[in-house]
Amino acid sequence: QPGFPGTFESDDYIFPDSQGAEITALASSNGSLIAFTETSTYLIGDDFSTPQPLSVGIGCVSQKSIQSMRDGSLVWLGVDGFYALSLNGQLKKISLPIEKIFERELNKTQFYRAVSVIDYETGEYRCAVAKKGDKRNTIILCFDGTYWRRQTLGIDIADFCSVRNQTRLTLAVGSDPR
Repeated sequence: QPGFPGTFESDDYIFPDSQGAEITALASSNGSLIAFTETSTYLIGDDFSTPQPLSVGIGCVSQKSIQSMRDGSLVWLGVDGFYALSLNGQLKKISLPIEKIFERELNKTQFYRAVSVIDYETGEYRCAVAKKGDKRNTIILCFDGTYWRRQTLGIDIADFCSVRNQTRLTLAVGSDPR
């Protein structure tokens, strides 16, 4: 539908990646559609038939890891860390301060199960991922726009949401392994 980012005619289709890599995630950002493969990021603007590569080498591994921060930047989980796309189109890795956690503690083969939320009250990005040797999301990596911290709730997290009413609660859905 003209004027609505991310919508197109039902008989229209494109393959953003010229090599035919599978689309792993889609997101709307700054009036455009962003398409991800595991290792690439593409901007699909007004001309639907010609997607523009934003990055070859940086992609998204989990649709549910994508969130829009309060400043309008898009944040997501890639193969080797977290990335952000600013409103001016700059793409950068934001997880360098926690690089050792990625190398030593996280199960990268289970990143596709990652889930995230923006805490409505604090504006903090929270992403639940699995630790090494496990397939359940038990570690929460939290980013306030500047600093990272780690949190555990003692449950296996299947999904998140943030309530936007007067309670402003962030809810985790999962199971208690005990």
